[in-house]
Amino acid sequence: MISEWANKFNIKIVPCEQRPDKPSGEIVYRIKDLFTTRNGSWEPSNDYGSLPQWARDAYLKPSGAPDYFDDAGADHSLFALVLGLDGKPVKTEILVRFWSDGFDKLGDPGYAGYVRSTPKPGSGWAKNDIWNNFKPEAGQQGAWCWCPDGAADVALGGGMPNNHHVSTFVVWQAERRNDDDHRPPRSEFTVTPQVIGVNEVVQLQWKVSAARTITLEGPLPSGQGSLSIAPAVTSSFTLRVVHDDASTEELQATVTVQDKRRRPPTVVLTPENIAHLRTFPRPPKDNGIGLHFHLDLPDPRESSLIAETVEHLKYIRASWTLIYAQDAEQAERAARPCWQAGIMPVVRIGAKIDGSPVFPEPHVQMLKAIGAPPYVQIYNEPEDPREYEDYGMPPDWAEIFGRRWASVAAETIKCGGYAGLQVLSREAFDAAVNAVPEQGRADLWKHAFFVQHNYAENHPPAYPYDERNQKDNPGQTILDDTLGTLSFLAYAAWMRERLGFVLPIIGGEGGWLYGADKDQRYPKVEGPLHAQYNKEMFEWLRTGALSNGEPTPDYLFSITPWIAGSFTFGAQNWWGNWIRSDGKLTETIEAVRGISEFEHTFS
Repeated sequence: MISEWANKFNIKIVPCEQRPDKPSGEIVYRIKDLFTTRNGSWEPSNDYGSLPQWARDAYLKPSGAPDYFDDAGADHSLFALVLGLDGKPVKTEILVRFWSDGFDKLGDPGYAGYVRSTPKPGSGWAKNDIWNNFKPEAGQQGAWCWCPDGAADVALGGGMPNNHHVSTFVVWQAERRNDDDHRPPRSEFTVTPQVIGVNEVVQLQWKVSAARTITLEGPLPSGQGSLSIAPAVTSSFTLRVVHDDASTEELQATVTVQDKRRRPPTVVLTPENIAHLRTFPRPPKDNGIGLHFHLDLPDPRESSLIAETVEHLKYIRASWTLIYAQDAEQAERAARPCWQAGIMPVVRIGAKIDGSPVFPEPHVQMLKAIGAPPYVQIYNEPEDPREYEDYGMPPDWAEIFGRRWASVAAETIKCGGYAGLQVLSREAFDAAVNAVPEQGRADLWKHAFFVQHNYAENHPPAYPYDERNQKDNPGQTILDDTLGTLSFLAYAAWMRERLGFVLPIIGGEGGWLYGADKDQRYPKVEGPLHAQYNKEMFEWLRTGALSNGEPTPDYLFSITPWIAGSFTFGAQNWWGNWIRSDGKLTETIEAVRGISEFEHTFS
């Protein structure tokens, strides 16, 4: 078996039959397993270069065992284990050779650059320390090759990817050669169905006998095993098989993706509007995937909570997050490591709408100081009594919010920031728009963005365009009912009507609270359904098609559901969840992580 990281590091197996020196012999040593460890750790994880569980189970021997692997913790080495026909380690003197001058040196009888190594008497592993750096993501391979003496497959591409302390382990198994027993390989490779629409899923299946390695290559990351995928465009996939007798096969399957989008955009952007949207900064490798940061921001010198949350965001490949903080010092605790990790930190100032005056400059200057674009959200959900002093909404709440927001927004822009507007209702939106002229800043909206909270209760991603709701409410659109994850379409329509153009819409909160079940027409959103809904929502950014058939709009910068973690809303946490036996929303986390890597770009 070849581990996922070994494939990502471009480590290759060259069959014995393809060697330039054409070694002979009745016995041939075939590579059986290939895997890596990082920093000497044998704990399976999702960390860069980590080993899979099967490798630990097969090759890590306990202390005191006759075959105890005492060198297993080496962190910049190449290892070789050679098994005989009986399955036991071969421990011949100078059995294994390592070299770094190219695979073709095997064909040079005068080459003397081999490093020879003898297997350990106990474990049977041979070892060679290396320091070669390379960049696998740029298509590079490590410089080192290695194999046992005699007729043997060759491991090609050993090294230290991006200078990480990675060790590579290869296991060879002896087999008898029998050239008279060659049978033509018979493999099958199919894709079902062969024609799909955007966002639809196909199943790639294959049947292969007597195979040593099976590798699937296509427009998605390489992988092994049966796959269910949702290609965004018409795609061809190649199945490469290396059989036990070293013969090879290449089989191809193609899936045709037809654009079945039929619904025109709710809002059509002008070229000038698109040009304006392009002036707003986005994170590196932006995919639009976000998740609200942990609500609690303890001093990193006293707690690892912030660092752990950043790792959680990185695990699902999030490129955006919303940070709620009482002051700029707290905000910086999370914003700095997020930005260093390539995650855009949007900061919400913690303040009551009718409370003490808000001063945005410290937050703007903090974000500038760490090198991050100064996206600052001003106030939150003015329709919610919790956002006011003593949890009481005054009768003229909308006007109070509008004036307060416009005043702080003008100050935010004056000190070089982007001012974030967050509302849930048309009444609050209109109040903010009506209050802006009093500030004497005709350019205010040119430096503003909208923070969406696209909560959906337990409505499906296509709501209200889904079949069930259309049966109950024929012709209903998001302009009639905004309680769905497509609510940003309505917000865009409000902006076009009042402002003449659409602001960038950036995620702050939203999605499905775990266990939501308010609308009895629809099932409770938990477990696999919560995972399915979130994956479908984020796929809008990859495929360019929304669940209601509209094209994904250019003004939709990011989607940021609620919430990575908190000490207050434990049942809603993605990590540290109080009601889940595994302590996290495992199905949802893995579903989002399973989305193919992509960049969210303008159409």
